[in-house]
Amino acid sequence: MYAVSTARKVMPVDQYMATHYIDGLGSTRGLRGGASTAWDFEDVYSKSDIPILSHEIGQWPVYPKWEEIKKYTGVLKARNFEEFREQARKNGIEEQNEEFVAASGALNQIMYKYEIESFLRTPSCAGIQLLSMQDYQGQGEALIGWLDVFYDSKGITTPEQFRAHHDTTVTLLRLPKYVWENKEPFTAGMQLAHYGTEDLQDGLYWKIKDANSNLIASGETTPQRWPAGSSELGGKISCDLSQVTTAQKLTIEVGLQGRAIANRWNIWVYPSVNPSADLRKEPAGTVYITDRMDAECIKRLEKGEKVLLLAAALGTEETCDKISYYPLYWSLTFFPGQGKNTIGMVVRDKHPLFAQFPTDSHSDWQWQSVYKDARAFYINDYPEDYKPIAQPVDDFHRNNKLAAIFELKVGKGKLLVCGFDLKDEKNPAARQLKKSILHYMNSEDFNPSQEKDIPSLQKMFTFVEPLKSTVTGEFSNALLYIDCTDPDKTFANKKTTWKVSPDWQGKEMELTIECPPGIIGSLYVCFADKDKKGRTGHLVFEGRDYESGKQDREESWVKLHIMREDSNDGILRFKAKVKNGPDLVISKVAIMEE
Repeated sequence: MYAVSTARKVMPVDQYMATHYIDGLGSTRGLRGGASTAWDFEDVYSKSDIPILSHEIGQWPVYPKWEEIKKYTGVLKARNFEEFREQARKNGIEEQNEEFVAASGALNQIMYKYEIESFLRTPSCAGIQLLSMQDYQGQGEALIGWLDVFYDSKGITTPEQFRAHHDTTVTLLRLPKYVWENKEPFTAGMQLAHYGTEDLQDGLYWKIKDANSNLIASGETTPQRWPAGSSELGGKISCDLSQVTTAQKLTIEVGLQGRAIANRWNIWVYPSVNPSADLRKEPAGTVYITDRMDAECIKRLEKGEKVLLLAAALGTEETCDKISYYPLYWSLTFFPGQGKNTIGMVVRDKHPLFAQFPTDSHSDWQWQSVYKDARAFYINDYPEDYKPIAQPVDDFHRNNKLAAIFELKVGKGKLLVCGFDLKDEKNPAARQLKKSILHYMNSEDFNPSQEKDIPSLQKMFTFVEPLKSTVTGEFSNALLYIDCTDPDKTFANKKTTWKVSPDWQGKEMELTIECPPGIIGSLYVCFADKDKKGRTGHLVFEGRDYESGKQDREESWVKLHIMREDSNDGILRFKAKVKNGPDLVISKVAIMEE
């Protein structure tokens, strides 16, 4: 079988294609499901008339191991690693190397499992393509493997663990969410992806166990036929969680009866709240809760009180960075402008703050929902032995020492800072984390020793009033929005600029947009035909040709996919030329980042 190219436009002569996007159908890869596994790409793959493989999935970086430097004994030297290590040394995090490798590696494997299973749940997907299992030291370093460049294991997974979700036959779980309340009935769907040479005739089994391997619930299905080369649904799981009365992590196992084939997923169960209770009145005990480092906060600290500072809306570009649950892609230098700079989080899981919020030593799916609008603060000037309670792992090209949850002694007072937004009491994870923090702060364990003065904290926790967009609807969070007839509604973020030549109406026009390098997303262009002249045009975006059809309304939008390769140079180029009608008219333009 032959294909003209990889990861480019599907051509009429292609017999198959490995790509990440099909014109007119949509993306063939990505994180479309959020914190859930009850989704797939069948709506895209099933509409293709040739086999489609997903192009170079994953590519989630793992923090480099400094001990790898000594492996370069030939003509090649790991100069990049040496520079990264020197920056880590300057910021006091060099000795945390093993922690950073473990935390970023754990998230790397969580994300690979999440992605790979999405394609196995898609019956029409012909397969996946990996950049590699091992790191690639070119193109800004793609340290995305579970093996290093010498094919040595990084210790973040084992062959047995990896085969559980990537093998000839894999059991799958369609899980609506990872976080549950104990008064909810637990439900999920089972599926089997089977690409062996022969059909199977087996039943599925499922088990739910707690952290001590105590059985919570279990069940089996009657045997059924699983055709070779299929991915089919295999029954439902349903159970009562009311016996789980404290916050717990549970493990779900789904396997084939009588065979050594099984797969596992973690879920988190938290106690439900009384619906009639005022959700805003979480008992604070002796803790003052605030979201501002204002006069009242300072007054209470000076009096020797305990303060919980919810700092998700505080800080400036100089003092903090927005953090993401999802790690950045490939490399910060080769694909800049992603809007994220972290690759996981080190969590002090044995710290008493987490007594009522079960967590491992790294971020996992129970953290995902509290990452919305979260931020971490730069503490490069803090002592090397000072360790935040929750410490995001900064990209190794930057190597900042970050703190998302940390505690300080401020004069006679005690301060605990949380960069996660915990105000939404309807969010079970946010509610439980806040409860666990307050339980800790009201105990004798809360006794921070690292001292900081009030002026430095006022600088760190500055409040900057955010500007609100005048555009409503789906483009209110756009990177760029241009209203060609109303400049007051036009806005741009992240230093994005644009230029149109000669104008928004004409037989030919060219739009050049200077944007953050390496972004991915969509370019939306709205063509107007208010006098109903039957306008159509030939469009060229980043060298790819398109046709705008005859408009059946006064305004019609076209959507064009922005690949990283399109924006790597920081410039997007769009051209339009009239085919039918007196001219073309563009009324609006928008860019939405993924």
